[in-house]
Amino acid sequence: MKIHSIIITINLIRPTFLLLFFLATSFAYSQKNQYLDERNGFKIFTFGDSKEYYDGMIGAKAPYLTFGYNTEGYKYIKSEPYELYGAEWNELLLGFTRRKLTNIRVKWKFSRNTYSGLKKALTEIFGEPEESNSKMSNSYVWRGDKVIMILSRESDEFIDEAKREGLLDDFDLSVTLKIENRKLKGTILYDKKKGF
Repeated sequence: MKIHSIIITINLIRPTFLLLFFLATSFAYSQKNQYLDERNGFKIFTFGDSKEYYDGMIGAKAPYLTFGYNTEGYKYIKSEPYELYGAEWNELLLGFTRRKLTNIRVKWKFSRNTYSGLKKALTEIFGEPEESNSKMSNSYVWRGDKVIMILSRESDEFIDEAKREGLLDDFDLSVTLKIENRKLKGTILYDKKKGF
């Protein structure tokens, strides 16, 4: 009879424990990602800044559709800033939607150490990310209510296949950090009040 009452007690406690655990982890996750929205940018770049603010800091236009429709990308040409957590990047692109900064993309030369180091540092700041892997790439995703940030690299499966086919030199393997203020971009593109 004692075992039966222990099982009943465990069955009553388990849902309560799971609920508390879920609430605690959800709260911690949402708290960490609020900072992503509060930060609203990257380094010296703030979403919503006008393109004119960056005159003299941006150069050549990035290839069409780097950031999708309605967003023009430009290469950042100043020497500062140039690194994140000790990892020097190769390229930083700024994306402007109707002349407002909405997207940022930072690229590093491919390195598993850079990828894991950046993931660790970003996790300490923004909390545990969602993991999103495919045949082509491995990604970690942090979401705020307004801002999304994705750290990605080519997958080992993709790299191995490219090696087997002798095509590895044809690809620009990289570690990429993409940050976008989706809410601002949506407001800029779809604000019905502007046309009234």
